[in-house]
Amino acid sequence: MKKVLKTILAILTIFFFIAYPVSAANTHSATLVAASSQYFTATDSVSLSLTENNTLEFWIKLTSQPASDAYMFLINKDDIASQRSYGLTYYDAAGTQKIALYLFQTLTATIYSVVAFTYTLPIGTWTHLAIVTTIANPVATKCELFINGISQGNGVGTDVGGGATSIADGTAILQLGARAAGEYLDAQIDDVRIWNIVRTAAQIDANKAVEIDSATNLQASWHLNNVLTDSSGNANTLTAVNSPTFSTDVPFVGAVPPSQESDLIIFE
Repeated sequence: MKKVLKTILAILTIFFFIAYPVSAANTHSATLVAASSQYFTATDSVSLSLTENNTLEFWIKLTSQPASDAYMFLINKDDIASQRSYGLTYYDAAGTQKIALYLFQTLTATIYSVVAFTYTLPIGTWTHLAIVTTIANPVATKCELFINGISQGNGVGTDVGGGATSIADGTAILQLGARAAGEYLDAQIDDVRIWNIVRTAAQIDANKAVEIDSATNLQASWHLNNVLTDSSGNANTLTAVNSPTFSTDVPFVGAVPPSQESDLIIFE
């Protein structure tokens, strides 16, 4: 009986993996050195113009903490002038480390919201960070931070000019690891993803160690596997500035998507 069951399982497993192939292995991450002013850019595009709800997520392994009262920008679409849309930063505030998301309703920052979370990212340890924005919510619940798939709450929000209820569609380039060629990130990063929807806690946790290509509402997906291409299908290819490098040090090697894991049964 066991032999029959194993044979059936083998046939079903082969069929299953033909129909739903395992995600590609994660082979590389990107290293950005702040002292060398290294970062990535992507040309402005419709898919990178997040005007409503969204989710930003990526893996990060810090090399150093930001200096006193200094900023390290993570994901940024803000020229600090007349084309301001959104920006995610990690910074030091008088010795306290924080993560903050800026959401600009007007391109010149007359109306915007900023939500800050007191959180210290570890040095030398891979950490998955995701931040979700529900733009119509009041500032107290507008954003939620997830670290390694676990919610850290809503943060402390500040509204200027009434606060953002939408995000301005600016023409600034998108930058990973800098803001307007300054405030550089000193870290390794991997699997950077941008969504134009609110991802649930379950989705964030279940897929943090899975490389996702094209998917509904996925606006950009940079695996950084020794290439700068966008796997989402939206052609947001990155450009390297000041020669950042790739490393084989990665937060995860590869994973079977959750939909497959639940269907695998092992008979002894």
